[in-house]
Amino acid sequence: MAIFGVTKWCSRRSLLLVITPLLLAGCDWREADIQGSWSIERLQADFLILNNAFALNDDHTCFLPVVRFEDRHTTKETGTWRWFIKDKQQYLEIITDSEEFAGVYKITGYRKYRDPESLGVLAEMTLESERVRMECRKALY
Repeated sequence: MAIFGVTKWCSRRSLLLVITPLLLAGCDWREADIQGSWSIERLQADFLILNNAFALNDDHTCFLPVVRFEDRHTTKETGTWRWFIKDKQQYLEIITDSEEFAGVYKITGYRKYRDPESLGVLAEMTLESERVRMECRKALY
């Protein structure tokens, strides 16, 4: 009987040891998924960009598109970023000196899918702030 009690206790403990890391790993899976180099497929803003790519690095630094004005353009835009959840909604905050890209973006439409032309796997998401809306895509593999 004691052996059964120990076995039952060990199986519960084993189950906790397996489930706990899975639950903890799932807590920030979106943050890991949004890291990387993204292309901007559509931009709705009151400014133009010279390149359509940005990068969200795993050290929470970011490289942003160069903004074009009528008589000049910005230099390489950099900053930091953070991902967070508020009221069950996911957000991306970009902290930068660039007034055009600084702010909090609501993340919607995130999905992964297989591209029928390249047979690679892509991810896409929409980022929307008070001033900017970007439809973005990146290659996963």
